[in-house]
Amino acid sequence: AYAGQRVPDVVANIKYVGTWGGAQLSGAVHQIRSDNLFVNPVTGFADFPDTEYGFALSATAHVNLPMLAPGDAAWIAATYARGALAYLSGGNSPVNLGPATGLSPRFGFVDAYINPINGDIDQGEGWSVAGGLRHYWTPQIRQNVFGSYMRIEYGNNAQALVNGFATGLSDFNEWRLGTNVFWQPVSGLDLGVEVMYVNLDPRGRVIFPNGVSYGSDSAWEGRLRVQRDF
Repeated sequence: AYAGQRVPDVVANIKYVGTWGGAQLSGAVHQIRSDNLFVNPVTGFADFPDTEYGFALSATAHVNLPMLAPGDAAWIAATYARGALAYLSGGNSPVNLGPATGLSPRFGFVDAYINPINGDIDQGEGWSVAGGLRHYWTPQIRQNVFGSYMRIEYGNNAQALVNGFATGLSDFNEWRLGTNVFWQPVSGLDLGVEVMYVNLDPRGRVIFPNGVSYGSDSAWEGRLRVQRDF
């Protein structure tokens, strides 16, 4: 079980902004602790796994496109993480991917797990790439088109675990493609709508304890947004 953190994440970045656009390099270090008491099947001795540290590295860039329309821009971001997977998704881990994302199967999405063979903390790793384009159709109406791809891997030992939802922690890919449109009738007020397609691929069918197996799955998401800035 996750034992929380005694050391906060350490985050740093270097950023440059020019007339053409901008770029940023960033990194983070994340502490991983467990309160599981592991009994070694060979020696019979029990112990707590040592604390480990994960990390994440990210590079982002954006380019202004005034030749299309004032305010237009394109951006791209690439991230690699080991033991700090929340920096790939922009959320918090550990979590379970499943009904919360509109997809039927549940897949573990955790920073690390206890190796069932030696009791060590083994870290999950992954990478992601995302990009998008913002275009102003008029000074009051703008549209964003965006997409992302994420790949998560846990290793062979994770396949033997049982988390209550599925057999072990499965490697998986996820990709998203979406667009939104905003109308700004007055300064500081945004009215918008967004639609997004999500696909989750466990890279091989996953067998659940109830005997049901799942393969690739997809879902549509939509949202309305009203925002007032003062």
